[in-house]
Amino acid sequence: MSYPSFPNLFYSKEPLPTKTHLIKDDDSKNPKINWNTCVIDFEGRKITTNSQKNTLTPYYDNDEGLLDCMEIEDNYEILPTKSGKFKTTFHVPSALIPAIVGPKGVKLKQLQDMTQTLIKVPRLHEVGMPVKITGHSERSVSSARNQITFLILAKREKLPSTHFISIPVRSNDISTNFEKFKKEILNDAATRGIDESIFQNSNKLHITIEMLTLLDDLEVQHAKNSSRKVVPIF
Repeated sequence: MSYPSFPNLFYSKEPLPTKTHLIKDDDSKNPKINWNTCVIDFEGRKITTNSQKNTLTPYYDNDEGLLDCMEIEDNYEILPTKSGKFKTTFHVPSALIPAIVGPKGVKLKQLQDMTQTLIKVPRLHEVGMPVKITGHSERSVSSARNQITFLILAKREKLPSTHFISIPVRSNDISTNFEKFKKEILNDAATRGIDESIFQNSNKLHITIEMLTLLDDLEVQHAKNSSRKVVPIF
């Protein structure tokens, strides 16, 4: 059984198709528009409904499994080239390059074919070199970059955290009370078996604000620069 494909909204350069069918109405000189709606459930069953009424179904916002669009950069530059094309360059850590290339380069080829762009990614010995996208239009270049951003964000979310942002707790009262609490726990017979090594050093107490996944020196430096721009609120 074959199902109708979803319109290629992200990389099609052609006008969006309406895909409507005109149906003659015996009671009117003007034909009405009938929208064909195809619904496919998770079991693969196809349910097609044809209605001559413009009836809207209740809105359902399914945000499960979606990436945070706030993390997608939208202020990047797309520059014209001397040959009349457009290009954009950006940094991608080497650990995330496989998410763009895919097995045997299949994913990269699909991206280039779908967006009609040329995407150059750095090789293993080209550490620090940017990803370069070249296309005949700004729209195609932007589409390719956005899709790459989605791929690397999805890959990054699966990697363990490497750094964290914290606020140090530097207070004599807090340190004293912490040492007192630790001593009570270690001396309490009801909590025997607890080793002192599981407690944090009282001189390193802190509040963790955010966990980060920084994959190379450039990302670490960028995080440091961003932290210096934070304006104290007290």
